[in-house]
Amino acid sequence: MILYILLLVVALWRGFRTYMDTNERETKFLILTLIAGLTTYVVHGALNNFLDTDKISALFWGMIAALVSFETEKQAGEKEEAGYQ
Repeated sequence: MILYILLLVVALWRGFRTYMDTNERETKFLILTLIAGLTTYVVHGALNNFLDTDKISALFWGMIAALVSFETEKQAGEKEEAGYQ
C-alpha cells in the first residue's frame, strides 16, 4: 500500500510540475486532463480496486506513461535550448 501511495504522489507531483513548467496551451490542457483522469481513477479505486483487472488497469498505467512522456519531452527540449546534443 505504501508503494502504491508513493507511486501516486510522485506521479501527481511530477505531473503538476510538468504542467507548471510547460508554456504550450495544448500541452498544458493534455497534462491537466491526464492528472484529472488519474485522480478520478484513484478516487473511484478507493471504493473498487480495478488494478487487478488488466483491461481497466491499462488506463492507469497509460496515464502515468503519458505523464512521463510529457516530462521526458520537456527535459529534452530544455537540453536542446541549453545547447546539449
